[in-house]
Amino acid sequence: MSEIATQLKVSQGSISLWTKDIVLSSEAQKRIHSIVLSRRDAVANTLRKKKRNRLELADRVATEEMHLGISFLRPNMFSLLAMIYFCEGNKNDSNVGFTNSDPELMRLFIQLLRKCFSLDESKFRACLHAHDYHDIEKQKKFWSGVTDIPLQQFTRTYNKKSAHVFKKLGYQGCLRVNYYDAHVARVLLAFAKKLMKHYS
Repeated sequence: MSEIATQLKVSQGSISLWTKDIVLSSEAQKRIHSIVLSRRDAVANTLRKKKRNRLELADRVATEEMHLGISFLRPNMFSLLAMIYFCEGNKNDSNVGFTNSDPELMRLFIQLLRKCFSLDESKFRACLHAHDYHDIEKQKKFWSGVTDIPLQQFTRTYNKKSAHVFKKLGYQGCLRVNYYDAHVARVLLAFAKKLMKHYS
């Protein structure tokens, strides 16, 4: 209708009215479907480009901030660790418990924990949460590589039933890490609360 309206220099509303009783041939329907798909792809590409541009801008800003604040970041690793734990970790102080499906966040948390405390590595335990479509041994090895926690310190896997509607592309399952030291948990929670009180 837009093509006809352009050629006749009338509104699409008029074209719609004039053609409402016309039954399109299969060839015409295929052509319209092709146009719709082409426009949909064009819109998707535009959205992807805009998103990529926004991410690139954010990355540049973050890089600049990192260079400006690198001397500030090192002595504040403890603050970062405490806030990550307060947001994503256990809220009780019986042990340090941290569960996440993001490998990079898990890696960062474990690295900061090791840098900020003198740890007994034997107190670590890890539990994989996986769907029934996962290769359990493969996922355990993956998370063991992320955390540097030996496979023998992984407990029984928690299997989550999948609805089989779709598989989340690249989803590595979820990992729960526990470090059994109540003192470390209490220090992290107390420090996080002090930070929030200080800035509130």
